Amino acid sequence: QSNSVGYGENYPSDDAYSSDKALLDAGVSNVWYYGKDEGNANNPSEFVPVTFGLGQTTSRSGAEIGIATALADNGRMNAVIKLAYGSSFLYPYTTADITIKRGSWTSPSYVERHGLDVTDNKIGDLYFSFLDTVREGIDMLRASGYTPIIRGMLFMQGEAETFKDYTAAAYQELLTDFINDIRRDLGDVSGQALGEMPFAFTKVTKNPNSEHGAPEILAAVGAAQESVAADTALTNVHIIDTTADLSDPASGEYREPSWNIYTTDGEEL
Repeated sequence: QSNSVGYGENYPSDDAYSSDKALLDAGVSNVWYYGKDEGNANNPSEFVPVTFGLGQTTSRSGAEIGIATALADNGRMNAVIKLAYGSSFLYPYTTADITIKRGSWTSPSYVERHGLDVTDNKIGDLYFSFLDTVREGIDMLRASGYTPIIRGMLFMQGEAETFKDYTAAAYQELLTDFINDIRRDLGDVSGQALGEMPFAFTKVTKNPNSEHGAPEILAAVGAAQESVAADTALTNVHIIDTTADLSDPASGEYREPSWNIYTTDGEEL
């Protein structure tokens, strides 16, 4: 969704990334990036060192800058491959204009189990676009003489499902299928055994700029995500609780949320 695209300012007002500014300005030489983000004319056509400005616009960044600063001193070459689109669904939702344009992340197992007709409605298009993007990246790395090894996947999604009770009700099944399917299909793309590939996803939280999305539906999606993380049939699955883990990236100290929570009619809670 949009947080994966990257709407964070390159130089936030609290100067959270001041210690890494010089590193990211110059480009992290051992952490490369290739990806496709909604609305960013700066999407690279080949791998580039991670810098600021690889998010929604050249003045904004996504999770790639945090990944790059964490890996900058690990003594090996690393690559981040990303596909991200704002307001995107796991649910096979086809009536919204944004969904028709972008497609959904719905994975093949869910489509097959529910007997969905995917003709001309873009159900699952983002899922397969992601696989194509990873395939392109792996092919480029191999052409450069590397033997890429997939180490894990980060999935940030779920806010779109907090607007309808039926999308929230389906979320646990959708996410479980997605994890199982993406491990299998990324294994086919890469030629690796990825049945237990580390898979991390973020617990959905309230959009501070939105007055929409009922709190009870938000809670239902969060509960579904927690159930997936606790599912013993899914190994090596990790949830990042963005509703609680709000440490300041510069000081490491906990920060209280600074936004307000609203009901669906806009009344502040």
